[in-house]
Amino acid sequence: MMFDYTQLHSGILSENEMNKAISYIKARECSSGGYCFYRQNEPNSSDTYFAIASGKILNEAFPVDSSTIAFLENKQNPDGSYFGIIEAFYTVLALSEIQRKPKVDTSSYILKKVDSFKIQDLPPEISIFRKIYFLITITRALKTSIPSGMRRNIIDFIFSFKNEDNGFGNLNNSTLLETMQALRVLTWLKCPLGRIIDTISFISSCNILPWSFTNKPNTSHAFVEHIHAGYIISDILRITPTFQKESMKFIKGCQTTLGGYSRSPFTGIATLEYTFFALDSLRLMQKFFFS
Repeated sequence: MMFDYTQLHSGILSENEMNKAISYIKARECSSGGYCFYRQNEPNSSDTYFAIASGKILNEAFPVDSSTIAFLENKQNPDGSYFGIIEAFYTVLALSEIQRKPKVDTSSYILKKVDSFKIQDLPPEISIFRKIYFLITITRALKTSIPSGMRRNIIDFIFSFKNEDNGFGNLNNSTLLETMQALRVLTWLKCPLGRIIDTISFISSCNILPWSFTNKPNTSHAFVEHIHAGYIISDILRITPTFQKESMKFIKGCQTTLGGYSRSPFTGIATLEYTFFALDSLRLMQKFFFS
């Protein structure tokens, strides 16, 4: 498994809330294998990963039959490559959660992508760390060794986008999401905690009322992915977030009548992606509530 999805404590969600979430996820399983949040027989690797991972958090092992395994395995090309990095990311992680590996060793393909990574290839609206975050996550899931020179280059690349506010982002524009991606990669590459501990000042500027975590300092607009990122960073830096009750209220307010979770208590529809972000946020929160 890539991540240790510790089961939710019974004090975090009521039995009714958990059962509603389980029913929501189960209803999105496709007859041909895999999952699709809009309930058509059109499975995709990301929804399949979010469903499987959410099931583990809920202590509900959704059956993964041969059709789902075949769906995931068939995403890979005969030479070990994938249609793209996003496809590789979700497919490898989904397989990892059911303790399986790709049919063909994909290490060479992934390392070539890491070595050829260029920020110039990214659209301006996309996180500068998103692609490298996906790639390093895959190497971690596959237990692929990264050469020391490549490791140093990645670390240097990430630190080149550390800003004066001690957050990470492009053009002196730090965001919580990019900072989370940067810190996760640096941690996985064995960067000493001492080199990133000053990021506490940045996360503190994003940890404000009314909903605890926002994507940018001193703003009040929050979504479920921001709460999720804030608790990941808090876990990495070994700090206790303030406004924990507000975080909990926000996440629990995202559960819809269908049982899934939306991006915000105030807008949007439930998806498997937001349901995973919400449930994993609650999983991370329980470390602080029950520690």
